[in-house]
Amino acid sequence: MKTYSRLLLLASAAFFAAGDASAASPVVLQRDTIPDALRELSYHLRIAPELSRETLLTVRWGCRLAESDSIGELRLDMRIPATVQDDAVLKSKCSYSLTLNTGDRDSLISSDSFKTNLALSPAGFSVVLNHSRGGTAVEFGGEKASAEVELNPQWTPAVYILAESPRQLNVSRKTMRVSEREPVRMCRFADMGELETYLKASVDPHEGFWTYLDRDMNHATISLGGNYMLATVKEGDAYDIIMIQGAKAYSCDWPALRVKGRLRPTVFMHHFDLDWTDASGSAVNAESSATIIDGTILALTFPLLKTAVRFSKYPVR
Repeated sequence: MKTYSRLLLLASAAFFAAGDASAASPVVLQRDTIPDALRELSYHLRIAPELSRETLLTVRWGCRLAESDSIGELRLDMRIPATVQDDAVLKSKCSYSLTLNTGDRDSLISSDSFKTNLALSPAGFSVVLNHSRGGTAVEFGGEKASAEVELNPQWTPAVYILAESPRQLNVSRKTMRVSEREPVRMCRFADMGELETYLKASVDPHEGFWTYLDRDMNHATISLGGNYMLATVKEGDAYDIIMIQGAKAYSCDWPALRVKGRLRPTVFMHHFDLDWTDASGSAVNAESSATIIDGTILALTFPLLKTAVRFSKYPVR
């Protein structure tokens, strides 16, 4: 993982100075660590805005950029009016800006204003960050979520998340729930040459190299992590599925010889229960299965995702 420490030290003064020139440095309200192998995250911060003056709130989090295998920082800056000005009918007008910093430059992702209720009992303002295999989104508001920004689904929250303000604010709620990806496991072969030598000598029809053939899927809701080339190798009472090449999504996570899945034999000939790890590192096991057809086609089926992917056998030279 590339160095990210300097991102933690980026100055917040530019945004805060407009609202409170006397603030020497921001007050850290909450700071949390995000695990390296993050699969899903749900973060909720709720603060009590100030009664008689504008509240400035910033939430910053490390962001893994899959396309460059680097760590950037996403920064959400909020301006929240004094709650004494809140009107239950007209509501309060808040504003935000969301910026991505990649170490050498800032890129504005989104900025806008929105209306929300603040002075309802108990008064408060929330920022919610959710990340899952389906994507990443941040939403914010008073009584309820009043605005939402969807982010690049391959920008995974990473390393840290913190909230800060020029002045101390009362934090009425802070929760963070996380789940982690499947652990990385490499196959038993030291290099590709050793794997090729093994497969050349194999007489097991379930072992071999497999190249991407075709797929059936709803492209609006799911995508393939790449046109993979795989290998299957007997390991104990089952078969390891080994990544050879072709990963596009999270490509740096999928070097050659990493185990991508496992074929577990069933009572039916050439049919297997399938353990599969998707591009993001999440397990996809529920009701998944695989069939080797005529010794030449490896068909992977994911009924709950309404998806099937097929691979053709590739001769070992």
